[in-house]
Amino acid sequence: TRYPFAIAWSAPWERYEYQGSTTGEGFTLFNATSTVTLEAFDLADGDAMACLQAWEDGLLGAWRTGDIQAVTPVADGAGAVIWAGDADRARGGYSWARTSEPDTTWAEVVDCRRLSQGSVLRISHIVPSASFLAEAPAVEALLGGLELGVGERRVHPAVVGGASKTEYPTRHHDGDPVDSELAHERVHQP
Repeated sequence: TRYPFAIAWSAPWERYEYQGSTTGEGFTLFNATSTVTLEAFDLADGDAMACLQAWEDGLLGAWRTGDIQAVTPVADGAGAVIWAGDADRARGGYSWARTSEPDTTWAEVVDCRRLSQGSVLRISHIVPSASFLAEAPAVEALLGGLELGVGERRVHPAVVGGASKTEYPTRHHDGDPVDSELAHERVHQP
């Protein structure tokens, strides 16, 4: 596959319909508080820092156009700003509020990882700012089920729902999608 990654999850995480790029592959998971989107796509030699900087440019562009406000760096539990990385892995975050909903501030932390030469995996965690530190362990546990560089011969990333077995992510064997499987169909079938 072009985007070799797999992830396992269990309750309380659920799959949400993916609304990302049309040029990549991915999906969104959510619990009662957090949303985590995993999106793989082609980008400048698979440079994770370039991925993070592109996300930051988009966020700051939304701030400059007035779509969001109150943009500030996100800090970890020790008070250190979350912003570090290199070409293989980069992580950063900002908090912000939508101009249309100024009373709700969101923390967004993005973790970009090189998948191969020419592709990256962008993991975006969005949560109400007041819940960021409390939700961080749940997201870390979720990402503990992430495997990079797997399935080099697979057509699509593996998706594992709950603690069950790996399933083909776009179609259940009987054609009926079930919980924790991607329900959308892709054009290319193996």
